[in-house]
Amino acid sequence: MVLQEPLKSMYDLGNQIADQEYIVYGSRLTGYGTHYEDMENATYQEWIRDV
Repeated sequence: MVLQEPLKSMYDLGNQIADQEYIVYGSRLTGYGTHYEDMENATYQEWIRDV
């Protein structure tokens, strides 16, 4: 998996919040954070399913 900058920033933010003893859940939408072609092929139905 390719960890792109925006995804990494959210990952770091989640860790900082978790360090303060909050429960953090981070989901990734289909096609996001891998390759741009994966995002182009993702449908809104997949994104709805993901959340």
